[in-house]
Formats: sequence, structure tokens, C-alpha cells
Amino acid sequence: MYFIPRNNALYSYVAHTNQKKRYLFTVVFFTLFIIGISYGIIPFLEYYTMMYEQEIKVLEHHYHYARTISKKNHDLKQNIVRIQQELDTHKANDICLKNKLLFILDTLQQSGLKINSYGIQKEKNGQWYIAEKAHFDSTGSLHNILSFLDTIKASNRMISVSQWSLALVEKDIFTLHCDITILCLV
Repeated sequence: MYFIPRNNALYSYVAHTNQKKRYLFTVVFFTLFIIGISYGIIPFLEYYTMMYEQEIKVLEHHYHYARTISKKNHDLKQNIVRIQQELDTHKANDICLKNKLLFILDTLQQSGLKINSYGIQKEKNGQWYIAEKAHFDSTGSLHNILSFLDTIKASNRMISVSQWSLALVEKDIFTLHCDITILCLV
């Protein structure tokens, strides 16, 4: 058993048409179909292809830019870490220098000397140390001055007293002028 549509116009036309007309109709239909695709669909496809190619180029450019930025960010992070380490080292060195300066000032007071003036001057730092030179003017008895110098000498700190001079101000009161170098290891 097979199905024959009786009221279908297209079927009736194809079934009752000459064989040459059917082939001609098929060729014309496929030709119009190919022409329709060529002029109707392909230009849109070409347009969207060009548009997507441009977007791909833009995305590749952004990708390379992002990689460059990522590399620069990585380099900046390394620089920030290095600078942070240097800052920590300088901070530790500053703390070391301040502690030693406070030790000197405390020793001056505990020795009974009166501090008239002092000043600090940074010196050129070496590869393994940093140095500051301080100048002190203080007054007191000879016993107080010798006590101060002995305490500095006896301490296990890297402090050296250089270019010191004593001047008699009045009976048993002397003025000590000295340069003290404070060293800290890096």
C-alpha cells in the first residue's frame, strides 16, 4: 500500500508534467537557489566574517597588551618586594642608630655630664655598615668625663670616640668636645 495525495496541487503538477519540464524546473529552481545564496547570504557571511576577523585582531591585541601588563606587574611586584626589603633594612638600621644614640645620651646623663649641644651628621655608608657621626659638647667634672669615656669603652657596642678635647671652664668643671662615630651592620 502506498500513499497518493489527491488534492495536492504541486504533486498533481509534478506527476502530470512532462519529464523535460520537470528537469528544467529542477535546474531553474537550483540555479535560482544558488543565485539567491550567492547574492543574498554570502555577502552577509562575508560581512560578518570580516567583522569577526577584526574582533579577533582586537582581542589578540588586547591579549598581547594584557600579557605585557602582566609581565610589567610581575616586575613591579618584584621591585616592590625589593624596595620593601630595603626599607625594612633601613628601618632596622635607623632603629639601631637611634638606640645607640639614646645609649650615648643616657650614658652622658648617668655620668653626671650636662649636655650643652650635640649634632648628628650622616656619613657615607660602606657595603657592610652604616655610620653616623655625632658631635657633643658637654660640661662636668673630670671624674664624670672619665666615667662617661670608660662606660663607652666598656660597652660592647660599635661606638668610637674620636677628636675629643677638654677645656677648663672654671675650677673642677671641664668642657668635653668630642666626635662619636656610631656604626651599625647592614
